[in-house]
Amino acid sequence: MTFRERSDHAQNHLARSILVLMEQKKSNLCVALDVPTWEEAVRILQEVGEYVVVVKTHFDTFPDWSPARGEQLKKLAALHSFIIVEDRKFGDIGNIIKSQIKAVFGWAQGATMHTICGEGSLEGVRMAVEEASDPSLARGVFLVSELSCAENLISAQYTKKTTELAIQYSSLVTGLVAQNPLLLKEPGFVQLTPGVSSKPGGDNLGQKYVTPRDAVLLKGGDLIVVGRAITQSPDPKDAARKMRNELWNAYAERVSDGVSSVQRHD
Repeated sequence: MTFRERSDHAQNHLARSILVLMEQKKSNLCVALDVPTWEEAVRILQEVGEYVVVVKTHFDTFPDWSPARGEQLKKLAALHSFIIVEDRKFGDIGNIIKSQIKAVFGWAQGATMHTICGEGSLEGVRMAVEEASDPSLARGVFLVSELSCAENLISAQYTKKTTELAIQYSSLVTGLVAQNPLLLKEPGFVQLTPGVSSKPGGDNLGQKYVTPRDAVLLKGGDLIVVGRAITQSPDPKDAARKMRNELWNAYAERVSDGVSSVQRHD
């Protein structure tokens, strides 16, 4: 199924928005905005925004973060037609999650979270969405079901339960952060797959990388997270363009038995 076809199956508004936007922009690229200064973040977004569907942030890594930064980020998102997902990986009781998510939803449409605290944390998300300043906006959470770093402690049982919670709370859950296609029978969810670079390998802190093609065709990723291969490139715009093309072509190959978009070379 194409992303557009899958959007009709999405129960979460943000999942639907992402799937439609991927087809509109002919891109399945998410850039991880892991840079040391806000000025560098803005510069990179201005260069790569046209190629990106989602920008994944870590707002607490910016020492000068403020509500004004959030408003600036929202304006850049509107200008370049991308969606903001805060990769905070929240993991707490429902009452705390409610406050945390509600604050993030002031400037981001999505966030990542762990399910370590069970259903209560997702009930907190529900309340945050209901109490949001503009409840009509598409919002949702990605549940962390698998990680790309070596020796992480997530078990198969934890992954299975997280997948079950995603289905149970399908109106709130945009998708899963995953390294394997866990929801093939649930096409309305988006699989967010990190740990991708132009070459396989890793860093000295346990991160493992796979190629863009493998992320899409072997790991089942829909929306593929790329960070340093773009943000540390001498030419982030060209790196993003090439990565977008490689990822989209892999997606086109994946759906080639149905209606798919032509490959990109521009």
